Amino acid sequence: MSAQSKELAPAAYSHAYPSEDLRFRDHFSSLLFSGEWSLTLLELGSLAGLTAASVLVPPEKVNVPGSMTLKELSALLWTKSLVTRFYNAYLEAVFFAFPQYRIQPTREHALKAKKD
Repeated sequence: MSAQSKELAPAAYSHAYPSEDLRFRDHFSSLLFSGEWSLTLLELGSLAGLTAASVLVPPEKVNVPGSMTLKELSALLWTKSLVTRFYNAYLEAVFFAFPQYRIQPTREHALKAKKD
C-alpha cells in the first residue's frame, strides 16, 4: 500500500468502503482506539478518573448501601468498553472478509449514504 493511500484511508473510510486491495489487517480499526482520538482519550480519562475515585476515596463516602459499589461500577464500565470495542472490530472484520454473506444491500448501508 502506498503512503498516499495510507494518509487518505482514515478520512475516506468513514464515508465509503476501503479499496479492495487492502490487506485483511487494514480492513478493521484498532482494537484499542476508535477512529476519533479525542473521544477515545475522553472515554479513557473518564474511566480512569472513576477507577481512581473508587480506589482513593473512602468507601463510606461513595458507596450507597444496597447498591453497586463504585469499584463494581468501574469494573462494569471497563468491561462494557472493552467488549464493545472487540465486538465492533470483529463485526467490521467479518463484514469486509466475507462480502458474499452480506444481507444488507450496499445502497442501504450507512457508509454509502453520506448523510452524517
